[in-house]
Amino acid sequence: ALRMKRSVLSSLVLALLLIPAAAAEANTYDVYSCWAGYGTFRNPNASSAAWVKDSASAGGHFTAHDDCGTNSTSGAMTVISISGYSSALNEFSRLLFTAPTGSTIAQVQLWRNAWSYGTGSGAGSQRNFVRVMGSGGASIAGGGDADGTVDVGYGTRGTPNTAEHGILASNSLVLNPSSLGTNLVEYRVGCGWSAGCPTSSTSGPAPDYFASGTDVFGAKVSIQDSIAPTLTVAETGLFNGAAQTGVRQVLVTHAADVSGIKKLAIFGDGAQTPSGVVDFEQDINRCEWSKPAPCLNVDEVEIPLDTRQVSDGEHTFVVKAFDAAGNEKVSTTRTVLIKNGSDIPVGPNDSTGPHAPSGPGANESSAAGLESPNGVGATDRAKLSVVFDQNKKSAVSAKFGRIIRVRGELTNDRGTPISDAQVGYSALATRPGSRRQDLGSLRTDRNGEFMLTVATKLGSRQLRFAYSPRLGGPVAVTTDARLDVLAPLSLKVGPKRVRNKHRVTFSGKLAAGPIPRKGKLVNLQVLVDGRWHTFATVRSSKSGKFRYGYRFKRTYGHVTYRFRALSRYEAAYPFVAGHSKTVRVRVN
Repeated sequence: ALRMKRSVLSSLVLALLLIPAAAAEANTYDVYSCWAGYGTFRNPNASSAAWVKDSASAGGHFTAHDDCGTNSTSGAMTVISISGYSSALNEFSRLLFTAPTGSTIAQVQLWRNAWSYGTGSGAGSQRNFVRVMGSGGASIAGGGDADGTVDVGYGTRGTPNTAEHGILASNSLVLNPSSLGTNLVEYRVGCGWSAGCPTSSTSGPAPDYFASGTDVFGAKVSIQDSIAPTLTVAETGLFNGAAQTGVRQVLVTHAADVSGIKKLAIFGDGAQTPSGVVDFEQDINRCEWSKPAPCLNVDEVEIPLDTRQVSDGEHTFVVKAFDAAGNEKVSTTRTVLIKNGSDIPVGPNDSTGPHAPSGPGANESSAAGLESPNGVGATDRAKLSVVFDQNKKSAVSAKFGRIIRVRGELTNDRGTPISDAQVGYSALATRPGSRRQDLGSLRTDRNGEFMLTVATKLGSRQLRFAYSPRLGGPVAVTTDARLDVLAPLSLKVGPKRVRNKHRVTFSGKLAAGPIPRKGKLVNLQVLVDGRWHTFATVRSSKSGKFRYGYRFKRTYGHVTYRFRALSRYEAAYPFVAGHSKTVRVRVN
């Protein structure tokens, strides 16, 4: 470490951070760094990924580094002077934040401790400056922690107090660079004097004799984004033009924005409350609020909608995509004919209609004292089962691109169907750190059965179904179904006829993502004596593409080889092991 760490002065109580948990102002979103937002979904890992630690112009006299993600007590992003020798004019190191293209920075809040010591006064000073600047070195009002003309005592621009990881009012600096229209800010420590500046000091209580520096315990940058996202919705599922019944899916084929997509939702008949929603805001794999562009763009995402929650007849629906800043894109209005039929019970509270169960258990909902029973024959002794159509089991492996059907049945403990009941439906991706997504509800028919179609394009996931005897009440029974989707990948080879000692090139692509940030490992295999053997392992690009050259050296006579590409399971990739089609190469 470049300097001695200071001890924590109080317990690690982070639930009462000074950062407001509420949403940012209209058309803005907040990016959290280091300890800011820690303990919430905003920045669970105390990441400083949004800030570049740049020492390219330091001349060996300054450095920028951080340990806020590794030090569990007093970690910070730090810029300090080092070396003990005088620095030259315009040497500096910095922390640099850049907002996405087309957006601007509205506000910056830093929790920091800054200081600067040296000699002289006025124009004859020899001290480093410590300041926050906009693009092109533009000054930001209030951003001058030290201008280099006078000493700035240690603990006077913020404090070294690291209680609550330094996220304290006494360490807060709030700047409003919106008038500059800048999309970047930097916190710089450097020398602004032609006579040079000291990098070490024996004056004052500066830590380890570093003459100037800043510790940034946390940062929150509010970004202004007024650009609406793009949205494409498929003419399938709910919007295929036919009369609709039961649970139908709306397929969003693509939605994108510079800040990413935070939420997708369906709205019916001009309502302000969505009828179906897929919310990524708290999913760390889809929205990381420690990055300048926090959310991913989306492809092939399904939004379920239970048509039995509205009356039969024509209804209008729109789909909306919301970016990280809350800007929305509205799809074309679609008119849909809902036709569930008169044999579907009217409402969840109708336990006296023509389809009410009779015999033992018929009035268990009344005996249980439920004020709003969920279904005809609602009971806390319910049984819930689900199977896939493909194999009649609760777990299935499927090829990418298929549509898989899940069927469920809800009964009481005597096997009597519970009809017209809402069954909650959620999904959990297989990637580590994924958060369960609530995808709405399904409704049972008169036989206590329900059906759901699931697209494999979304990858492997665990599906969970839950039943509460009372609407909005505690869950009485849950059951899970596991969908494993085989990794889809292609393989090409060229040329397909070569001579010994000549090369061929294998190329291919993983057809679905998200691809891990460092790429995905792919095994290249050859069939020998009836068994597949790996002869090379390559890593794909972020787009899923891979390429590998191979030279044949020991082939004599005429031999036809068979090759394939294999993607093995990796925790960061939401597909189980899958392989490409076989390709052949003829070697003379």
